[in-house]
Amino acid sequence: SFRNWDRPFSPGSIFQSQYTGFYRDNAQDTVGQAQLSWIMTQNSFLDLRLLYQRGYDPRLIHPKVEKDTTYVDRYTGITTGTTTGRSYVYDVPKMGVRLSLTQFLDDFLGVDHEIKLGLEYELAKTLIPWWRENPIAQMILYNGSIYGFKDINPIMGQLTVGLWGQKKGDWESNMDTNRYSAYIQDSFTFKDRLTLNLGIRYDESHGNYKGGTYMPIFAVDPLLSMLNPDYTHKVTFPDVNDVMLWKDFSPRAGLVFDVFGDHTTAFKASWAWYNDDLEMGRLLPLTPS
Repeated sequence: SFRNWDRPFSPGSIFQSQYTGFYRDNAQDTVGQAQLSWIMTQNSFLDLRLLYQRGYDPRLIHPKVEKDTTYVDRYTGITTGTTTGRSYVYDVPKMGVRLSLTQFLDDFLGVDHEIKLGLEYELAKTLIPWWRENPIAQMILYNGSIYGFKDINPIMGQLTVGLWGQKKGDWESNMDTNRYSAYIQDSFTFKDRLTLNLGIRYDESHGNYKGGTYMPIFAVDPLLSMLNPDYTHKVTFPDVNDVMLWKDFSPRAGLVFDVFGDHTTAFKASWAWYNDDLEMGRLLPLTPS
């Protein structure tokens, strides 16, 4: 720590380091797709699609910023503390299979139909390793903490320690979701003037997290081991399936009406109910790692 006597005093404190907090390698996105279309008959079509997508985005803390004094108390000019940042990597692969059947039926029950049936399966995974070489992040501030601490005692300090590892692979968040879907839709036309479109979709999403054995950063520091003896050794978590389970129906309806019957003016209306996907961000707070 040092006192900068030449700097004018002002309340408040700021994050300041000669190094940037993070640097990011170039994110890598991979996308693959295959499709098989089969004309079974003049009125029947089958479509099969295979999908693959992977996002890989490393966000690494600067190797020198962990031990650099980064907080400046502007009231006194004292510089102290280390950042709480840590390195992590987003590794998000996703795979899916989609099968659909389209069937045209002429003059069935007095109207023409275009019926679509579909089945879908999607597996999405997220692996996020967290690590940081320096186990302790701390600051000592006189007055005007960025977190709003106010006290009659002007000397205040903050010690922050997280459950992360010292190197990549020591501590990870490992999650996956399995989505099963089915839908049916019928578009039928009355007397070449009114077309109705009715459909319903069912989605069932299973959110799981994978356990493992991890070495917390507490174990590498004698002081931290004394303060928190429960984490002075490797910690094992079991797999937990269906930590979140969503089951949703999504109906929809629409119509097209030829107002004058001469194909010059059409009235269209539709209504649909949509449900969100079970995203990985919803699972992350539930993972023990």
